Amino acid sequence: MDRGHYMLFAILGMLTSLAFFLPLGAKRRVRVPSYVWWVLIAVGVVANFFGMSHSVAPSSARRITAIGKLYNHVEARRGRDTHYGYDFLPNGEDKPIHLETSIIIPGWGNEEGLEQSTFKVIYLDSTARSLSNELIAVEILAGPHEGFHDFMDARFFGRWLTIPIGVFIASFGYFGLKYKKDDEKKSWGDADEDQPEQKNPLDIDLFR
Repeated sequence: MDRGHYMLFAILGMLTSLAFFLPLGAKRRVRVPSYVWWVLIAVGVVANFFGMSHSVAPSSARRITAIGKLYNHVEARRGRDTHYGYDFLPNGEDKPIHLETSIIIPGWGNEEGLEQSTFKVIYLDSTARSLSNELIAVEILAGPHEGFHDFMDARFFGRWLTIPIGVFIASFGYFGLKYKKDDEKKSWGDADEDQPEQKNPLDIDLFR
C-alpha cells in the first residue's frame, strides 16, 4: 500500500472512531475496564498491518493474466515508498511490458536466476496509478524458486478495508485510555451533583 492511500484510509478510520467515541459520554466510557481498551488497540494494530501488507489501492482497471519471463530488475523510491520494476515478456510475444510492484520476488537481484524462471503474473492494465501496470499477483511456475506465490488485493471490497477498520478499533482503544482519568473525574463530579444536599441536624434556624 502506498503511503498516500494508506494515510487517507487511516484518517478516515480515525475520524469515524472519534464520531462514535465522543457521543458515548464519560458516564458510559468510565464503565469500560482498562484491559478492554488495550485489547482494542492490539486488535486494531494487527488488522491495520494486515491490510497494509496485503493490499494496494483498490482499482477498477482490467486485470491481465499472463505467463512469461521477468528481467531487468530495478529498485526505485518514491518519497519513502520503495517499489520494484521488471520488464515482462509474455510467452509468444516479442515486445516486453514494464511492470511495477511492491511484491518482493525471491532472487530479484540475480538476473540469471530470473532468466531461468517462468512466471505467471496478474497485473493492472493502467499507467495512471502510482505504480504503472502494477503487478498484484505472481507465481513462479519453474526455476530456482518454483512454487513461490504472492498477491496484493486490489478489489474495491477487499483487504484494504481492514486499514480503516483497524485504525477505527485501535483509535477507539487509544481514546479510551487517553480520556480515562478525565472521564473518571467527570463521572465522580456528576455523581456528587446528583446527591441531595445533606443538612446538619445540629443546625437550628433561629428565625423559623
